[in-house]
Amino acid sequence: MSGRVQFVSYNGHYPNLCSGELVLRIDGTVIKFAKYSSDKCEIMKENGIIRAQKVIGITPGKYQPGPGTYIKLESGGSVSFDKDWSDTVTDGPWRIDCSPDLEPFREEIERLVNDNVDQGCCGGCV
Repeated sequence: MSGRVQFVSYNGHYPNLCSGELVLRIDGTVIKFAKYSSDKCEIMKENGIIRAQKVIGITPGKYQPGPGTYIKLESGGSVSFDKDWSDTVTDGPWRIDCSPDLEPFREEIERLVNDNVDQGCCGGCV
């Protein structure tokens, strides 16, 4: 699948690193995924509702996303607190979950996200 997906942009930043709009180009179609937020990101999945980034904009090309197309970005970092509430924040590579129509592109998308988006913890707890 190499070369069918291009990273366009991502505007999330610390302290809400995982709350950005992700823009990808897949087979010439530019797809804008919503910021991670409760009002835009509830997606029905077989086992209930998950929070993920839905498609909020499309510039047509060869690839046509379906109505349930989504990407879920998961930071590989973490935050924890000791007994005195001092925080420890770690970085780690991004992982993604996606709708079945994006599954053929998942590894390439994950690689592009890791190559182009700062690694870390979302930071929302700090």
